[in-house]
Amino acid sequence: MRRIFVIICVLISTLSFSQDKVELLNKGNEYFQQREFEQAEIEYKKSFEKDNKYYKANLNIGHSLFRQAFSLISTMQDSIGLKKCKEAELFYNNSIELSKNENEKSESFYNLGNAQLLSQNLEESIKSYKKSLRLVPENMNAKHNLALAQYLLNKKQKN
Repeated sequence: MRRIFVIICVLISTLSFSQDKVELLNKGNEYFQQREFEQAEIEYKKSFEKDNKYYKANLNIGHSLFRQAFSLISTMQDSIGLKKCKEAELFYNNSIELSKNENEKSESFYNLGNAQLLSQNLEESIKSYKKSLRLVPENMNAKHNLALAQYLLNKKQKN
């Protein structure tokens, strides 16, 4: 009887732990949808602190950092934007390692490619898009961005 009680207590604590990280992630999603990317990052990182092996927290931190980087680079704040891009790449790489299936892994490679493309790391972005497409060949966004990265690389090499 005592053993059953201990098992139930462990299950309850595990479930409440899982809910906390999901609730924090959902709160981050609300901020993200409102285009409040810095606040979303904070909530996603709280979820990450609860479980640093949580795929969605790693992926969504990458998304919020990427969106911040894009905004910063668009407003000529390149150095800060590039730092955010590099940080996004770290979280996208984490999500690749934590992915549970080919779709998740492909999505993570695609997003890693986007961060690399934004930071003008063209060769690496091409590799990431190709890896994404090997896993999910019908990803039209990855095909489009691969073509764009290849075009930009060819243009850069001609100059």
